[in-house]
Amino acid sequence: MADQEEEEGTLIVVDNSWFMRSAASLGAYHNQIEAIELYCHAKLESNPKNAIGLYTATHSASHDSYLAPTSDIDKIMAYLHKGIRYSGDFYLSAAVPHSMLHIDQRREWSAFKHKRLLFFVGGHKSSKTALVSFVAAADNNGNSHIKHIQPGSSVPQIAETLSSYPPIIEIPRASMQQVEIAAAARKKLAKDKADRIKELHLLYLKGKNQAAPPEYLKGKNQAAPPPPPKAPQIYLRNKFDLLSLGTEKAMLAKGKKILMVR
Repeated sequence: MADQEEEEGTLIVVDNSWFMRSAASLGAYHNQIEAIELYCHAKLESNPKNAIGLYTATHSASHDSYLAPTSDIDKIMAYLHKGIRYSGDFYLSAAVPHSMLHIDQRREWSAFKHKRLLFFVGGHKSSKTALVSFVAAADNNGNSHIKHIQPGSSVPQIAETLSSYPPIIEIPRASMQQVEIAAAARKKLAKDKADRIKELHLLYLKGKNQAAPPEYLKGKNQAAPPPPPKAPQIYLRNKFDLLSLGTEKAMLAKGKKILMVR
């Protein structure tokens, strides 16, 4: 554990695999974002001289990205939410040496006497198994730990997991409140976006003279509009066509119009 007077540089490796943004793993994606936010707020509040960098490591090298260590929390949050692309597969065997190269060879990391690597892995089970093996191999007198966060955990539950013994970091109440506010704002934004998509789809259906599906009207106390009347079918006949009186009546009964073409 670094002394509070001495600044520490932390490189956070984010799981930006395609699996994290799939429908089956959205809970893990949101938990990863909230856990990183909690760590960053607490780390910078404990010592303003601390700095945090972000690195993404997937099997697709074109989607790897890197944020140099900074103490600007707004810059870190902006990059976390807008600077990371999700694609490819997460391979810990490649992410570990790549991230080590960053903190060992990049000039911006030489200013820190204490350096820390923090991995977030939320993808396939094979990646999590590899992480357990890596932590066991890297441990030196209890300086390496692994924490398991259940998908769908609330912000207080994530904070408790990070702070539990052996702690990754102590999460103060102020940091937890900041992350809770941000998480609530994201949920509201996502709900507003979903509602807007439904409204636009209703307008599209209305322009196509189609009835709105009943599921779009739940909670709006609206009845589904009746289907639009079908346009009459027109049958063209010329003077050489021979239609019996019964055939003409049957066609008229079905809403078909018969026009004589001369």
